[in-house]
Amino acid sequence: QPTVRSNVTDPVEFNDTVSLTCTASGSDVSYRWFNGSSVVSDSERIHLSDDNKTLTIPGVLRSDDGTLYCYVFNPVSNSTSEPFHLIVSYGPEEASIMAPDLAANGSAITLTCSAHSQPPSHYTWYLNGKQTANGSQYMIDHVSADNEGNYTCVAWNSVTGRNSSAIKELTVIAPIANINVKPTPAQPIENNTFSLTCNVTGTADSRLWWKDDQPLSTTERITLSGDNSTVSFNPVLQSDNGTYQCTASDPVSQLNSTGYRLDVNCKYKKGIESFFAYQI
Repeated sequence: QPTVRSNVTDPVEFNDTVSLTCTASGSDVSYRWFNGSSVVSDSERIHLSDDNKTLTIPGVLRSDDGTLYCYVFNPVSNSTSEPFHLIVSYGPEEASIMAPDLAANGSAITLTCSAHSQPPSHYTWYLNGKQTANGSQYMIDHVSADNEGNYTCVAWNSVTGRNSSAIKELTVIAPIANINVKPTPAQPIENNTFSLTCNVTGTADSRLWWKDDQPLSTTERITLSGDNSTVSFNPVLQSDNGTYQCTASDPVSQLNSTGYRLDVNCKYKKGIESFFAYQI
């Protein structure tokens, strides 16, 4: 049976010229090369020696990967070599990090680094320039402010000697911890001014108001402050009665207040005297 030998063990893309030589015993032997089931012919990319014993690929590429066979024959017999698997080493290229831009304080996250590489790359992680871990994944079980910053992943191929890197910035945000609705004044009186304020522990990027589970509609009489933290009634009326709720959110959390039941007290006048009636 013929044998196939290569001049290089781990050919590197662009760097190496691969020469495969077929050796067989016998006389008056002819040689033919196959890539899979296709006959290999002399071309711009692949050169065959005059006797077809040697196949040469200069500046080998990853597209040259394949399973090659040497077929030998003479007038009385023929034989095929064992398959020769040509695997071209390349990369790493286009390293990238898959990870969130924002993480909630106390949450768990995973950063994953990948790159096009043969053989697979080795990965090293750096946080703000300091080496922190090895491996394609970097897991943080309990995010804190110490985990904030620029993450760099360096992919390195031990065969090609090449590397590729990627950077990802992580921002840690404290989730909203508490939310409540505070009335001013404590007792709403019909035809007087009244307001509800959405108080939040933490930093809220947005606040939304609801009345009876529906988005609150504003009017010339019912207005919101610039940051939506306060809804003002000028004046407050019986028609405003209902359950009010505030929803606060930031990029990593959302919290709903308990419902505040607004029951407007009536204000009656008799002559020049005023008094407050029972709460509706």
